[in-house]
Amino acid sequence: MIYVSYAELAKDIVEWSQQLPRNIDAFVALPRSGVIPASMLALHRNVRLTTVDDFKAGRYFLGGYRDQVRSVKKVMVIDDSLLSGKSMNDAANKLKGIKDVQILYGAVYVKPGVVKPGIHTFKQVEMPRIFEWNWLHHFWLQRTCMDIDGVLCRDPTNEENDDGLRYRKFLHTVEPRHIPTVEVHTLVTSRLEQYRDDTVRWLHRHGVTYKNLIMHPAESAKARRKAGDHSKRKAQVYRDSHYQLFIESSQRQAEDIHARTDKPVLCTDTGAFYS
Repeated sequence: MIYVSYAELAKDIVEWSQQLPRNIDAFVALPRSGVIPASMLALHRNVRLTTVDDFKAGRYFLGGYRDQVRSVKKVMVIDDSLLSGKSMNDAANKLKGIKDVQILYGAVYVKPGVVKPGIHTFKQVEMPRIFEWNWLHHFWLQRTCMDIDGVLCRDPTNEENDDGLRYRKFLHTVEPRHIPTVEVHTLVTSRLEQYRDDTVRWLHRHGVTYKNLIMHPAESAKARRKAGDHSKRKAQVYRDSHYQLFIESSQRQAEDIHARTDKPVLCTDTGAFYS
């Protein structure tokens, strides 16, 4: 699996900008994934930024607000990646009829072998691949293991982690951190099995869908701490399965899960990808 981080995207944008046609007056983002590269390009070139619908209405983002601009002669519609080209075709159809403006099209990344005449691309990226800015709604979550504390919500503090009333309050009231919009195949957590009902209610309340929920079998937090097998358990579930990605918050555990399985692990705390 190929992983592209925000840092890699920023570096690629600078290089791609040098290759793109000059005299582009504005970059037109194709929501949602195209907003990030279009914003980077607009800032790097110091030109206007807009979205497809705003461009059609003649509106641009200027210093944090929208305004009408009439002097635009050349724009480029931007997406993060190009696969089938359907999104670009939809944008082109939407923008038909606009006069006196040259409209170019571009995507930073392209699947090898995909050739779409008239669309500028920068780099071929093999499949399967995942971007740092889209993992929360990527279909690969259907083949993924994911931790809960640190990923879907923050970790409990030492005071909250008392295996008693304060911990139950944490389980009921903790605010979400990352909520995926795609069903996750398996949640693998070090929360104790006795807190399954509390966990399930929180997941349901915040719209997290999943197939399996694997919890720690220890009788108490003290027994779990004595076992000290957080990453070992997670790695065992991940290794002996068809799963193709593990999403973990702890850098130490992410490194250990990868070392034990030799399979891809994404660390949400650092953005590191171990492959």
